[in-house]
Amino acid sequence: MSLRVWLPLTKDLKNQGLDDVTVTNNGAIFDANGKLGGCYSFDGSHYFQSNKKIGEGWKEITFACWIYLNEVVLTSGSWYRILGIGAHTRAHLDIASNNTLRLFVSQTGTTSGLGVSSTTVGQAGKWYHLCGVLGNNYMSIYINGLKENEKVIDSSSITYTNADYFRIGSITSGNAFNGKISDVRVYDHALSPLEVKQISQGLILHYPLNNNGFGQENLLIDTLKDQNKTHTAYGIVDYNFSEHLVEGEKYTITASVTTSSEKTFVGMYHSGGSYSMSGWMKVNKDGFYQKTFTATANMANRTQGIGYGFCRVYVSNNPAGGQGSYALAGTANVNWIKIEKGDKATSWCPNGTDELYNIMGLNDNI
Repeated sequence: MSLRVWLPLTKDLKNQGLDDVTVTNNGAIFDANGKLGGCYSFDGSHYFQSNKKIGEGWKEITFACWIYLNEVVLTSGSWYRILGIGAHTRAHLDIASNNTLRLFVSQTGTTSGLGVSSTTVGQAGKWYHLCGVLGNNYMSIYINGLKENEKVIDSSSITYTNADYFRIGSITSGNAFNGKISDVRVYDHALSPLEVKQISQGLILHYPLNNNGFGQENLLIDTLKDQNKTHTAYGIVDYNFSEHLVEGEKYTITASVTTSSEKTFVGMYHSGGSYSMSGWMKVNKDGFYQKTFTATANMANRTQGIGYGFCRVYVSNNPAGGQGSYALAGTANVNWIKIEKGDKATSWCPNGTDELYNIMGLNDNI
């Protein structure tokens, strides 16, 4: 299970998801004034289409995107398609004739099928985060991270699971989307309500899997607790390791850092300031950070620090290390972080200790 297609649409059309697909732009125009820094504008006839078919055998699907409506549906009985797999068939998000936002899934490979619609009525001139989830025996629609409607279905009736081309925007005249679209995501499984909430806030969930399978163990604990510390020159966040690193072995850091500064740099060190795991890398707002490193003898044999040592995250305005007058401007937050074995990133997940901590906390509140 993973993020198969991810098109941020902040100008680069490269798919950052798992599938080896590209999209061809048929006339849509880049607009820098998007919801997340950029978007593409569709005038009712333009569209994107993938170069390869996707979705073979998928029994669950999640579509998500930000949309801005230039116009609403004006003709009774009409609908405007936003994005989906197949032409009128398979599955797609659309704006229905009553201007609600809808997830539609084909039952037979034709235009007949099942739909679930929002209670929100779309209005021109507004941005909406739209997410449709097809799960095991249910369909859900979310607007701005909140579930607005869910329908119980018989999943066995959805027999059409053939691969087809992925499209954004128009398919035929009369069903053409007129507006802006940004941050398009297609998952091959059903996201949870919490995950939908997180992606509506701009978080990046579920990076492509590597050959070792889904969600390798996160070697950092305390990732779900508030570990924020302060310093006169830079922000610091510490996370403890759950085991010793092994000298000569490769490890991969994946993190999401939100900052209010356009000139923010992140560096990660083992057990404080001496042993760099990542060097310094610039991140922008809602920035993604990823780096593979090889554990040194000093990291592997670390005797100072807490337990097996800790990962210290420095957030600064200075690419050389956050010293002197280069104090952090504005605010910064490490949304999530993972260190795992190997040279490829898998989906984000907390350490098992963190999961247990959360469960215990929930029990305390019951």
